[in-house]
Amino acid sequence: MVMRSKKTEAAKGVPLGSTYKRCSCRDPRTRRELGKSCPKLARSDHGPWAYSIELPEDDDGERRPRRRISFETEAAAQKELDLILSLLAIPKQGDTKSLTRIGDLIAEAIRTKQPIPDVDTVRARVRPKGGLRDRVKFGAYLLGWLPGRKGLSRNTRRSYESHIRLYLVPCLGDIWLDELERGDFKLMFERIEEFNDRIEEMRNSRDPEQRALVRYRRPVGIASMHRIMATARKALNDAVHIDGLIPSTPR
Repeated sequence: MVMRSKKTEAAKGVPLGSTYKRCSCRDPRTRRELGKSCPKLARSDHGPWAYSIELPEDDDGERRPRRRISFETEAAAQKELDLILSLLAIPKQGDTKSLTRIGDLIAEAIRTKQPIPDVDTVRARVRPKGGLRDRVKFGAYLLGWLPGRKGLSRNTRRSYESHIRLYLVPCLGDIWLDELERGDFKLMFERIEEFNDRIEEMRNSRDPEQRALVRYRRPVGIASMHRIMATARKALNDAVHIDGLIPSTPR
């Protein structure tokens, strides 16, 4: 018994995708995997659901059939397939450059077993004249963002620079800009609190060398933490409204 596939077609000529069920049972004579032909697949508890999709050709014109086999239900497989088809429908008619780049994103996510990027994130990266804006990490964005800021007072620029150098880049710099979450900032402030505790511990040490190491170090107060967050918020707002790199600030 072969489980029937459910086929879905996106707009603008995007190839068909389908969901199906398969397993790793083998034919007792040939030892080959039965795959979608296993008679036990009619049972709800036998075999995972999967989807297959023909992604747009890569830069070399090579076909890119892809599949993911990891879903407990057909609905879950169909949901991810629908997301992929929605992504492939984003580019305007004739924008093959964007279509190829979006195919690259999807293929890489499937290859590395990572989540498929959401529609808002990908749509924000599509350039008006085709292609996608580069994906950047928060640290790299901050280091390029500050020099481009015009009209800042000397003190404001110095404050932004210290927040970026001492806290934002060391704590959050390796996170992709479009993957930042509020929880990441919570962890940063927890690290700052640990830093404060360490300073206090060294100041109260009986070892004069330990006390000397923190002679000119001050704990980061609540007001300073608010200013650090304000710097991050300003940069993220610019990433949304000026650079169009992310659809919204972290929620």
